[in-house]
Amino acid sequence: MSIEDDLRRIVREELVSALAELRTTSSSSPASADALLTVEQVAERAGGVSAETVRHWINTKQLRARRAGHRWVVRPLDLEQFLSRDGDDADEPEREQHLQLVAKRITKAGSRR
Repeated sequence: MSIEDDLRRIVREELVSALAELRTTSSSSPASADALLTVEQVAERAGGVSAETVRHWINTKQLRARRAGHRWVVRPLDLEQFLSRDGDDADEPEREQHLQLVAKRITKAGSRR
């Protein structure tokens, strides 16, 4: 198994965990299911990715969003659907680039210890 495969597995596990957390959060408060999420909130719920990554998902139409004034907002349902998508399309160049960036950051963080 390669580092990329390990990284994909870890990211998927984190996304599944974030999705489970999102489900419990939105089911515990009915009003929050209708609330729109900011880019920063989406980044946090998607496993702590950067806001830049979320904007990339939005700009490449991977994640549905709409404008609220000058800010992007995402419906919790759209985020849930995005996070629960199957990993079959993981070969997209953007995802590969993102995985490589994450792998570099993990390696760099590990070398500091």
